[in-house]
Amino acid sequence: MSMRTGLIAAGLFLGITSMAMAQDPMMPPPMSPGMPHIVLMPPPGTMLPPPPAEMPADPMQAQEQFFDVFFDMMDANKDGMLSKDELRAWVAGPMMPPPGMMPPPGMMMPPDSTMMMMMPPPDSTMMHPMNIPPECSAELVNNEMLPQAENVPCGTSEGNLLFRTVCSMEGFNSQAISLPDGRDADCFRIEAQTPTDIVLVIFPESDPSNIIYDSRRDGLHNIGMVHLGDTGVYRVELDMPFDAGARVTVAFVDHPE
Repeated sequence: MSMRTGLIAAGLFLGITSMAMAQDPMMPPPMSPGMPHIVLMPPPGTMLPPPPAEMPADPMQAQEQFFDVFFDMMDANKDGMLSKDELRAWVAGPMMPPPGMMPPPGMMMPPDSTMMMMMPPPDSTMMHPMNIPPECSAELVNNEMLPQAENVPCGTSEGNLLFRTVCSMEGFNSQAISLPDGRDADCFRIEAQTPTDIVLVIFPESDPSNIIYDSRRDGLHNIGMVHLGDTGVYRVELDMPFDAGARVTVAFVDHPE
């Protein structure tokens, strides 16, 4: 399937500063409550194109020009097709709101953003709108010490895809991420969660007061902002008293510096 066909079918909200100034901001299509979607943004080092000499007066032609620009940037090997790896390199973070909950206002990016939001069309039928994490256990903790996949693209690097599942259970609400010398952790995302309120924090084990990420402050959907680059042990922790029965699986890529 060509990138253009896939993106038009999925529906996009996108903006580039130089282009957005030339016409009214594009508004995202309406979303059904609880509809999953993903946020895409250029990987580090992506060269943004120069502003167009002229924008088409026809809104449909202008929209097609937006698609062409992002297609050209995402099609890294210029074969006219979008591979899974090329798409994954652009994924800043998924958003899977609980059923009946609309995505938070923070997901509506301003027109000068270089991000775009991709979602299924409003009439899509999705049998499983949310991945549910497994029950926490010692066996699960041991299994998640091993990579879920290897050679996974993350920005300009590749590394091991790892999961950390935390639950509102004594002994399982906090899991460690150990970074040896020469390794970083990036491309964080929510892999699965229960349809409950989630309060998640990430901090260095040696300095718990240094909160790198707090879902109350930063938004659960913005976990893709997390970058762990110093050697040491970090904790992914779920606030247990907030919602009994809550579970969430955090995915990230451990890769060379």
